[in-house]
Amino acid sequence: MFKLRNPVWREVPALRGLWKEAFGDGDAFLDAFFYTAFAPERSLVADVEGEIAAALFWFFCEYAGGRLGYLYGICTRAGYRGRGFCRKLMAAAEKTLVAQGCAGVILVPGNEALASMYAAMGYVSCCPMVERRIYAGQTPLFVEPVSPEAYGALRKNLLPMYGVRQEGINLAFQARLGRLYRGTHCVFAIERTGGKAVLKELLTDGANPEALAAGALAALQIDSATLRRAEINGKMFAMFKPQKPCRAPYYFGLAFD
Repeated sequence: MFKLRNPVWREVPALRGLWKEAFGDGDAFLDAFFYTAFAPERSLVADVEGEIAAALFWFFCEYAGGRLGYLYGICTRAGYRGRGFCRKLMAAAEKTLVAQGCAGVILVPGNEALASMYAAMGYVSCCPMVERRIYAGQTPLFVEPVSPEAYGALRKNLLPMYGVRQEGINLAFQARLGRLYRGTHCVFAIERTGGKAVLKELLTDGANPEALAAGALAALQIDSATLRRAEINGKMFAMFKPQKPCRAPYYFGLAFD
């Protein structure tokens, strides 16, 4: 027998162990998530006779004047896989999110097999993205670090049409994973892991994003980075399931992958 419920704070060590088993993330990432972004009321677990067999978490986002739920960290312990816990948790989370006023649910699949599973559950692909290698330019761009609050205030005015707005805890978590900056004509979020840099987001006021990225790298003294940006012919990055009549988003930049 099993039951679906919200976890409690004393179960954080068990949740960390499940996450590490499922995704392989290290303690620095787990500290960032569980100290900054985790909340029992935004989490569900499958409890099998007192053991956490599976879990998922969510954030709230704003989109088209309404609310979205962002499902995150969906995972099942190895010995319990293939028993439908993921589907049951997701169905329960979707019901909860609708009750809390969400017009839809968005997620980022980790691989093609998961994308196929989510498609069978009614999720459609959205948010086309491309990733390009960008090298530091000759002329540094003016850049300065900003707080999550300041980044959110700037970001909302630079989002493309049908872009997903994230603020509050979402940006605080992203700031733990990397750094948030504003620059001439842009804002951007950058992460550096294992000697590699990723511009997870760069939003501009219409200026050339690749030129701005090159200038930002020069200012930060980073030789090169992967730039992730929306492009209509790019690879579909996220998946969306409307819970009310709602157009799928075009841009979901700050996924915590």
